[in-house]
Amino acid sequence: MSIALEQSAGAAGTKPANPVRAEADWPPVVVAGAFQTGVVLMRDLLRRGLRVCAFDCEPTHAGFSSVYGKSYLCPDPDTQPEAWVGFMINLAREIGGKPVLIPSADQFVSAISEHAEQLASYFTFLRAASATQALLATKQRQYDMAASHGLPTARTRFVRTPEELEEFASSAHFPCLLKPLHCREWERLPAGHPCQGEKLALAASPEKLTEHYGGNCRVHARGSRAGSDRRPGYGQALLPVLL
Repeated sequence: MSIALEQSAGAAGTKPANPVRAEADWPPVVVAGAFQTGVVLMRDLLRRGLRVCAFDCEPTHAGFSSVYGKSYLCPDPDTQPEAWVGFMINLAREIGGKPVLIPSADQFVSAISEHAEQLASYFTFLRAASATQALLATKQRQYDMAASHGLPTARTRFVRTPEELEEFASSAHFPCLLKPLHCREWERLPAGHPCQGEKLALAASPEKLTEHYGGNCRVHARGSRAGSDRRPGYGQALLPVLL
């Protein structure tokens, strides 16, 4: 066993299964997302000899001032999906070589999966993997998949109206955690909303729950953990998103 492992690692006369440096004919790589995660990926790929660039719809992200490759400003795929697809097709044509597309942010995981059929002719990526990743891109799907596979999760519910919120609060064990389906959705809440710009919120009472909801959100309600544990901190959770 040890001999086989040494040979697979690159012993004399063998080629490593995973080359350390890119071959000259390898396609360029496009990183979807120019936040710090994407910048780190750009750095690692560049150091291994790959041509790499990134794109993002937020011009303040670190990739736009990075030395590791160019970052392109794109339309927001959430609010301008058709314009984003057009941008992607033009980007692939500009770069050439049917570049490899790697998402580094949930927003682009969802966008790539949603528009996979249109992108497949221009980029290299695994469509099956993209679809699976998209299933995990929202909290609601994460909890649904976990429950369907028998994993212990908090009781979860998606609330769309104030009436559903009131029903949930009547049986909730407080305090409750509130989380967005996508963290970026709370970034778009109006100024002054208690959840605006936050990644999570804590509601210690039904009144605070209603205050956080604020009439501006649909809500995914997540209850206590599986089992009989009802101690503080193991209570319900809500996941508001914009209407």
